[in-house]
Amino acid sequence: VVDAAHARLFVVDDDKKTFQGQSIEAPSNDVTVDKTAEKDTVAGVDCTIFRVRDARGLTEACVVSRGSFADPKSRAALLPWQKELASRGAIPLRATRKDSSGKETSRFVVVSMAEKTMDASLFGIPKSYRNVAQKK
Repeated sequence: VVDAAHARLFVVDDDKKTFQGQSIEAPSNDVTVDKTAEKDTVAGVDCTIFRVRDARGLTEACVVSRGSFADPKSRAALLPWQKELASRGAIPLRATRKDSSGKETSRFVVVSMAEKTMDASLFGIPKSYRNVAQKK
């Protein structure tokens, strides 16, 4: 769970009913975006290929412009490519990340997409969960 407004990331373990939080550093703002003419289909949805380059590497994402996948008012906790796409109201349906040497470091693909309103409580940590963060 990401709390972008407070630049925090929470790792939740539903099996153990625990969580731990950590701060997320704001990324560099040095990002270049290339919206290509290339199109594809992911999860039955037509999308446009964007290439987003930052100091850490290149992300190729197939996106739709249907809102934002992150809170546009508090994008500071996002990675540079996520921040840039969120500011454009783009939702990535597929993204492949490569480091500066060209080696793939991560990939995600949406397998199903349904547009509907969801209750905000679905995105919070249940009060009964125990915080297992290491004490410093």
